[in-house]
Amino acid sequence: MKHWILAGALIAGLMGGDLLPPGLMPVAEAASPGKPLLSGMKNENDIAVQQVRDALSAFSGANKHWPANLGELAVFAQQYRLPLDLSVFQTANYTVQNQGNASVAVFEFVMKSSPVKGAFALANYTVK
Repeated sequence: MKHWILAGALIAGLMGGDLLPPGLMPVAEAASPGKPLLSGMKNENDIAVQQVRDALSAFSGANKHWPANLGELAVFAQQYRLPLDLSVFQTANYTVQNQGNASVAVFEFVMKSSPVKGAFALANYTVK
């Protein structure tokens, strides 16, 4: 019975909250409709950004860990003839964060000749 009540509250919330029982909050939106959540960020599918993501994924797949820095990534990309052009970035910050069974590579950037900035993260989880 409890599952039906929660499902009904969820459906009511999705319909605008008009049918919610007292004490339950309506569903809230993170941003107005039609506006991307991170609308000031650079599209992460830009070719140069996608090249970084692909090279990081390939490095991780081949070595079972993230590269220590962007220089190590560039050497790997050159060795395996992967397209990677870091010169298009005015600034590029790369860090690796490890916590428990998760290892996350974070790439933050600002494109040259542009105020456009962005970031992405890739995570690897070890299941034991």
